[in-house]
Amino acid sequence: MDAEIKRRLRSAYIFVLKQPSSRCRPRCFSHRPCRDSRFWLGRMLVNRVVVVVGEEMRRWHRVVMDGHLRSRYRVLPRSPLFRDVSPVKQRRRCSLRHLLASLKLVILAAIVLAILSSRLPSSTPLASLPTRTALGRVLPSGLRPKLRKTPLVDRRIFQQLAELEVEPDPDERPYFSPNEDLQRMPLVTGIPENHSKKSDPEQFHCGLLPCRFLLPLRIGEQESKARLHFAQIIHLAHQLDRTLVLPNVGKSRLGACFKWPVNAYYNLAEYNSTLPSGRPALIKADTFRHWLRSQPARETTGRSVVVSLPAVVEEDPVPAEMALEIRVGTDPTDDLPSCFDHKFDSIDISDYPPLYITATAPFPGLAIHDALKPPILDDEEQDPMVLMLTYDLRNVIFEQPLPPLRYASNLHSLAKEIAPSAPYVAVHWRMETLEPNGLPNCAHALVDTLAELRERQPDLDRVWFASDYPVPLKTIARANNAPENTNSNKSCTFRDAGALHAEAIGIFVNAFAGLDGRLAGMELLELTEQAIIHANVRVGLEAELLRDAGVRGILDKLIASKATVFLAGGMGCAKRSSFTRQIVDMRLPMEADGKMENANIVDYFGSQ
Repeated sequence: MDAEIKRRLRSAYIFVLKQPSSRCRPRCFSHRPCRDSRFWLGRMLVNRVVVVVGEEMRRWHRVVMDGHLRSRYRVLPRSPLFRDVSPVKQRRRCSLRHLLASLKLVILAAIVLAILSSRLPSSTPLASLPTRTALGRVLPSGLRPKLRKTPLVDRRIFQQLAELEVEPDPDERPYFSPNEDLQRMPLVTGIPENHSKKSDPEQFHCGLLPCRFLLPLRIGEQESKARLHFAQIIHLAHQLDRTLVLPNVGKSRLGACFKWPVNAYYNLAEYNSTLPSGRPALIKADTFRHWLRSQPARETTGRSVVVSLPAVVEEDPVPAEMALEIRVGTDPTDDLPSCFDHKFDSIDISDYPPLYITATAPFPGLAIHDALKPPILDDEEQDPMVLMLTYDLRNVIFEQPLPPLRYASNLHSLAKEIAPSAPYVAVHWRMETLEPNGLPNCAHALVDTLAELRERQPDLDRVWFASDYPVPLKTIARANNAPENTNSNKSCTFRDAGALHAEAIGIFVNAFAGLDGRLAGMELLELTEQAIIHANVRVGLEAELLRDAGVRGILDKLIASKATVFLAGGMGCAKRSSFTRQIVDMRLPMEADGKMENANIVDYFGSQ
């Protein structure tokens, strides 16, 4: 038995040594694959010995049991010719391994070819990537990559972000004043706009003289005052003999970075004339950008000019010869808006340092003109082609009155469709920046004034209410309710409406409710989304433009200007604003035309 076990162990050792390598070469300890496999050969040897010993133990047990049973039951012994065969197969075939490896390579090559042959159309930027359908056809379910659809962001998200934007009140603190210590996150430099491909931009020709432009990058304050500043800038461009690049408009502001062209707010037909030099007086922003792209590289030079108020206004009058303080900056990119690199990247601003002009006296228009005109008229190198103006003043710069800008004819038509039929009363109540404690008393004063008007003129049964309060009147159920989150787009700066504001509006609204209210029977109206949509069926303005805060303010202004009676808040109950002043100016021609019978220019409620 011991000799048989030794023989079997020797055969097991020889069997392990004869195992082929991964490359089916003879086993040799000097061969590198063999040296790398010594550990695994040792494990194979141990496993083989365990198998052999186990087989021999089981065989010995069977022999002993077989002899015991045969002697007990008197069974003849087994034939010596019978021989057990070990269940361990000792044959290995390299040819089979080669066959399996080749089959794997063929399957892998077929999968790769199928993926490479399944591509997107070559016109798309993702043409080199396989489609989801192609991968599903050639790959098993367990090997298919989990492709997810690329998330898309449309332009509607920008409207939602704009509603969350908080802007400072330009009447209370500087909005565009330079601040060298400003720390902020990087700004988005450009957002692609939806351009119409139906018509190409107009071709622009400067005439016989070199092209000279005045480009307003930003104009401080909201639409009512920005409208006045824009008229001043038009006159300044005329004085400088420069073609004015029309700014864009949006969110009740004017500047180069907004979405809508300026004719969405204003009608500039009367200003579209020719300068004395023969240059066109005005040029559209898109036409100017098209002209910039047609110019040779680095040929269009520009200089940034920032015109602003001083940090501290002196009480004593300043002599006319000291009306300006001029400071030369160092970095030409300072105070440029975020869209400059995207829209006006072809303007070379490296040759001219920026100018910071501070107006320290009233009516500094002539002084600004003298500061911006070229020192030597015949030296074109000292005169940049484009003056990029950042305008942050609060008052007019020219003493002589200028004709006001007329609003767009489409907005006049839309306001006519929305306005109630005459006669009606228009009320403008600006509550922002007022002391809230006095607002409830002002609301009672407004109710008293309307009640007196109805006693004198019973046919005044409709009240048009224009205010910067950010909650629609239809949502006011009772007094003392808190303001709700709403998308009224009435003001871009009034974000601090509190309980006293809500109480004042509640007092006013409840006067129209039920049969016991002092103004019961009168209809309270305001600019609503439904009214705009219904009236726009005949006008056909773009739906996104109608949601703009500037457009809605202009509509309120036009409707109030046509009212039979106009009421505004008195001193202490409302802020005297350019909004009210412009409504009064638009109502003055009614008196000259003899249309003021049973009407007024303006009356005030509350204390004077």
